[in-house]
Amino acid sequence: MYVFLFSYITRLKELGINAIVEQGGSPDVGRTVHLLSRTIQGTYVSEGGGFDYDQSWLCAMCNLASLQKRHVAIARLKHPANMGRTLHEVRFFILVLTPSKEKGTKNALETGRTFATIFADMDFRQRLLEVHTEAEFKNVLLKHAQDLAAEQSNPSKRLGTQDGEMEFDETRCRLAQGLWDDIRRRSHLYISDFVDGFVGHKTIHKTLSTIFFLYFACILPTIAFGALNDNNTYGEIDVRKSIIGQTLGGLIFALCGGQPLVIVMTTAPLSLYTKVIFNICQDFKLNFRAMYACVGLWNTFFLIIFSIFDVSRIMKWSTR
Repeated sequence: MYVFLFSYITRLKELGINAIVEQGGSPDVGRTVHLLSRTIQGTYVSEGGGFDYDQSWLCAMCNLASLQKRHVAIARLKHPANMGRTLHEVRFFILVLTPSKEKGTKNALETGRTFATIFADMDFRQRLLEVHTEAEFKNVLLKHAQDLAAEQSNPSKRLGTQDGEMEFDETRCRLAQGLWDDIRRRSHLYISDFVDGFVGHKTIHKTLSTIFFLYFACILPTIAFGALNDNNTYGEIDVRKSIIGQTLGGLIFALCGGQPLVIVMTTAPLSLYTKVIFNICQDFKLNFRAMYACVGLWNTFFLIIFSIFDVSRIMKWSTR
């Protein structure tokens, strides 16, 4: 693909067409490289609130006076390619060539925006990576374009209108309304949370790798904090009990939480809190195991009360 791309660019420059490329170089190195001058690239919002570039695809555009009609070429690279700044792992390259006198709705920019909208979907790009023939590639592309057109023609199916369904009804206050809303939204996806880990292209490999990762991510801190609890409680809570409790808690959360593969493990603050409970039991001569069980039951009681009265709504006043 490197040979094809740069040979094509060289051919364009031989024809005197410089609209698609520009020259750039480093004064320290003293060499010239070709850079695409008119491109469209996706961006996304990062976890920190800023934005970053989607480096998996690139759309390049050019107007040529010698053309009579539009041409669009899409290449799926066998290996990720480095095509310049913010383009270190390109897997899909879209080249749009249009006549110079094309009308505004069909010029290079509008055509490039159309294909950029199609390739902005990460799931769609993953499906394109899984196809094996050119016909399958075209079918997936055509079907996704038709789905996008149907969403735009039907306002009720647009993705932007789904946010209203997720909002809470502030005008009414019913018991456990938030809990029932969560169950209603997740009930039809409960089976797929487990089935999706075994159905699909390379899902078995991904599931097994995630299982091994979560196993070591959970077992090592459990052993470490279990040894710390064993020392702080003089054997009341040892490593074996910590592993058993971690296993039972993880299984119950996986079945009831709607997220089968998630990290649920003990932490250092919990070990310190366990030591505080043990010291209180020592000062007042209480049974540590009974006291520890009561703390867990009271924690469960308050969580149930919070879910019934939708106390989580007040979090919007406590965060940015």
